[in-house]
Amino acid sequence: MIKRFLVLIIAGLLLMPGKVSADEGMWLPWQMDEALMQRMQAMGLNLTREQIFSTTQPSLLHAIVSIGGCTAEMISPEG
Repeated sequence: MIKRFLVLIIAGLLLMPGKVSADEGMWLPWQMDEALMQRMQAMGLNLTREQIFSTTQPSLLHAIVSIGGCTAEMISPEG
């Protein structure tokens, strides 16, 4: 049983594509450059950089909830 499992794992690894790329990530708001903003807006983002991160006006930065050192999230009934 273990030999079959190992053979399946090795076969799966050998059949994987040589180059794997993910177009996602987690960026700190102040590190978002213009190229990243353009890519995100091309994918459907409707917010400006100032609406995401601004130190002088209300922005998403001010909507982050912190509970005990960890961040939290709230999801509306619409998702």
